[in-house]
Amino acid sequence: MSLCNKRDVNGCAIACDSVLRSVGVANHIAGIKKMTDTSRESIERRVVELFVETTKLDVAQFQPELLLADTGIDSLGLVELIFAIEDEYDISIPFNANDQGRPTAAFESVGQLLDHVVGLVQAKQTDSAVVA
Repeated sequence: MSLCNKRDVNGCAIACDSVLRSVGVANHIAGIKKMTDTSRESIERRVVELFVETTKLDVAQFQPELLLADTGIDSLGLVELIFAIEDEYDISIPFNANDQGRPTAAFESVGQLLDHVVGLVQAKQTDSAVVA
């Protein structure tokens, strides 16, 4: 039995909010809503927000050339950040937390991380558009 019309995501979220919350589906609907703005600026802003939440550093310190190692984030914090970004955008970031000193060759600076995430999110959006 369907709770709502799958084609009307916003109407579903409004009409079924209390039921969705009780069965844990609200996070999925919220994820759909979050994905509406996938512009580079929006993605960068959100990733920096997640970075600030994880590291507790001032947003003014984040420059594209800033090395991740110089942010003070430890390996656990970096893993938490990667998971938060993956959850936010429903993507998978290739990452090896066990590699001593270089958790990933894909990004070493804040700018490289941002470029990587933007690329993954926009590629996912393109793939979704092709399927639809």
